[in-house]
Amino acid sequence: TSNIEEKKEKKDRQRGSWNSKQTSVMKEFFKKHIKDKITPRKHECLQLQSEHKDMFKDKTWVQIKVFIYNIFKNQQRS
Repeated sequence: TSNIEEKKEKKDRQRGSWNSKQTSVMKEFFKKHIKDKITPRKHECLQLQSEHKDMFKDKTWVQIKVFIYNIFKNQQRS
């Protein structure tokens, strides 16, 4: 039974808030993705991170991808 319990453990989530500068930089960088409703790929998120090292040093590429995805998903609902 301990083996089953180990499989049920959830992965740690990395949650955090975005400041206004980060959001404006991401929206500008991925404006075509948002307009076309395309989720950015890993290398595109890493490119953003490399161009703005200090601003996104505490964020993962997945967090950036999900943020952009949520922008156009929430626009569809409105």
